[in-house]
Amino acid sequence: MSHHTPIYGHSRGYRTLALLAVAAIVVSFLDIERGVGMSSVGIVGLIGFSALFFYAWRRAARRVVVMNIQEGGFSIDDPAQPFGLIEFDEIEELRIYALLERPMIAFRLHHPDRLRRRGPAVLRAVSKMTWPLQHYQVVVELDAWNDQVAAIKSVAVKSGIPIRSELL
Repeated sequence: MSHHTPIYGHSRGYRTLALLAVAAIVVSFLDIERGVGMSSVGIVGLIGFSALFFYAWRRAARRVVVMNIQEGGFSIDDPAQPFGLIEFDEIEELRIYALLERPMIAFRLHHPDRLRRRGPAVLRAVSKMTWPLQHYQVVVELDAWNDQVAAIKSVAVKSGIPIRSELL
């Protein structure tokens, strides 16, 4: 595969948003149940969070470009974590979770705070506490086990990035 190769997958962030919407639907439903009459806040919350759930779940099931192989590195274009270009010299190790139904590619970075500061403001705030505890800071879920994984692996080997995987 050549440079500027799109890698397709599924955005994990939309699944998280869908699960949070389900929790909010439950809270809204409990507000309606506990109220003496029909609570307008509960009804609006139930309708709004139901719409958010269906939107997020539909987006989570859709196949999108989550990463591009560039000349200087991997460009993370996942809608949930749009970090942009991660240069090869920023990557300490690449981990391939190949035995899953949808394989995942994980990046351990030399200086994760540099990349975290380049991300969107909400992602910076959420990840400030968790990134120091994570072994791999950026995880991208691919569509299926296919030649995309081999392309990522070959580019990483050519760039001198150590790779860990369940497969040889």
